[in-house]
Amino acid sequence: MISPNTELVFWFFRHGQCIINTKPERIGGRSAWSPLTSLGVKQANSLGSRLAAEKIKFDEIYSSPFVRVAQTVLAACLHIERHPDKVIFVPQLEELDQGEWEGEERDEIFAKYLKQINYLGPWFRPPGGESQKTVQRRVSAWFEEEFLHNEFFLKSEKTLNFAIFGSGMNFKCLFQEITGWDASLTWKFTLDNCSISRFRFNEQGWFIDCINDTGHLLGLLS
Repeated sequence: MISPNTELVFWFFRHGQCIINTKPERIGGRSAWSPLTSLGVKQANSLGSRLAAEKIKFDEIYSSPFVRVAQTVLAACLHIERHPDKVIFVPQLEELDQGEWEGEERDEIFAKYLKQINYLGPWFRPPGGESQKTVQRRVSAWFEEEFLHNEFFLKSEKTLNFAIFGSGMNFKCLFQEITGWDASLTWKFTLDNCSISRFRFNEQGWFIDCINDTGHLLGLLS
């Protein structure tokens, strides 16, 4: 059980724009190699500036090991005076694996498999890849063990802030697990590059403060 005076605040940050994001006609999937674009670097720095201006202090920072995510978290750390060596890289935060579809033409693939995708929904798995449910189990198991059964955090008797940097579909699958919303909505809402989504957990359960907050990105030019 969580102590009455304890609250865990989770700040979810999607990575900045990367090369694969500039090619929406292609299926990106993991694309672990894909670095930030010049705009993505600006977004990451703008995120860091906002966190610094709001004087947010994180008790721990977690990140996917993918290039685009690592670049985002390291840029943000420069603004919040957090040494990059303190970042905890978590394989479970890796993006959904699209298997053989990665890099393929989106319209062509979906035209061919749409009936099967609609039939299986979140249980659909592309050849050699993962389903949304597989990703959800992966990230949720880590999240539960790291936070919801962590007596050190739960009995801290204070507010703890955790930064989690990752990818869009990975976060969406976790959010669906937390909220219990219809799984068919998982791919229907937007998580923009370098957006902020904030959830809180205390003795009354879960609270959602915001999803896809991008106020710090207004006015950025490519």
